Amino acid sequence: MNTFGRIFRQFVSRRLRRGESGNVATIFALTLPIVVGGAGLGVETSYWYYSSLKLQAGADAAAYAAALEKVAGSDKPTIVAAATQSVASNALAAATVVVNDPPTSGPNTAKKAVEVILTQQLDRLFTQIFTQGKVSEKARAVALITEGSNACVLALSKSAGQAALFSGSTSVKLKGCSVMSNSIANDAIKVQGSAGLQADCLISVGGMVLNNPGT
Repeated sequence: MNTFGRIFRQFVSRRLRRGESGNVATIFALTLPIVVGGAGLGVETSYWYYSSLKLQAGADAAAYAAALEKVAGSDKPTIVAAATQSVASNALAAATVVVNDPPTSGPNTAKKAVEVILTQQLDRLFTQIFTQGKVSEKARAVALITEGSNACVLALSKSAGQAALFSGSTSVKLKGCSVMSNSIANDAIKVQGSAGLQADCLISVGGMVLNNPGT
């Protein structure tokens, strides 16, 4: 009798273990698509985010290129061409380019500025299981052109080094004006020692040496 009971218990135990293995396999088969789909969605959304950053960088560069043409006095077709060329050079040839001069929205509509709007359509990868529509992305950039302030310190020499020099313990504060140098020297404007300099802008044909950077 004891032998029969032992054999019966072993038989039941083996059947239970087989049942557990079958349950694990079934659960794994059911959850595998969810796990793979979740991983795929994570990869795809990361790709969308990267693409949006690249599109925004392209819009920024295009607005800058367009603004340079506007400053140079170019006409609207030339400004648009500069922006379009910038977009293409940044590997965004598939993006749609809209250039507005001046901007059509925002706080700079009445100012001297150029607006660039880029849009692109991305193909879906894993998420096309749920919808076939493309992913739309949009980026906008505005380049505002401001007039430079007048020079209250102007070095006229075309070649002198340290044409505009601030040294020693000098402390210079220039409000509403800039420091400019017409020299092509590498140190056309130089701030050295413990000198302090505050100005709207430093403008030089050549270079600047700011051992004690101005503000």
